[in-house]
Amino acid sequence: MSTTALSRAHAACYAPAAWRPAVAAVPRRLFSARPLWSPDPVGPDPALATLLTVLDSADIRPGMRVLHAGCGSGYATALICHRTGDPALVTATTADPAEAAAARWRLAQAGCPAQVFIARPEQGQARRAPYDRIVSTEPVGRPPAAWWAQLTPGGRAAVPPQM
Repeated sequence: MSTTALSRAHAACYAPAAWRPAVAAVPRRLFSARPLWSPDPVGPDPALATLLTVLDSADIRPGMRVLHAGCGSGYATALICHRTGDPALVTATTADPAEAAAARWRLAQAGCPAQVFIARPEQGQARRAPYDRIVSTEPVGRPPAAWWAQLTPGGRAAVPPQM
């Protein structure tokens, strides 16, 4: 087993059960030089643990339409694409045009060509609404009003806890 495959396998062990296949399948090296697995024997990278906790709390399931607000490198967006089963169901936003271009390229390389738009996270992306889930893996405080307007009835917004 290669070092990369071993790293993904170790990280997948610590992922919530619903997210293990996505973590094992998505090549993190396309999105970050930082490995999934920390040399510390206690567990995975704390940032990865937080990301997976937020994604798990969103209860994203196959076939759901999802907005990832503030997509950064696109890694979490790729995980969401894998979980929904269809990249066409996933929309991502970032405020930085260069970051959006880089995320589009990385997602295409990973086989997850989600739509990436340039927008501030708090704006959401009304053009592709409604969404079953809206997720931010960056701290935004309380979910903004625009998100609630873009959710389907019974939809859910998930954000990381404030520190």
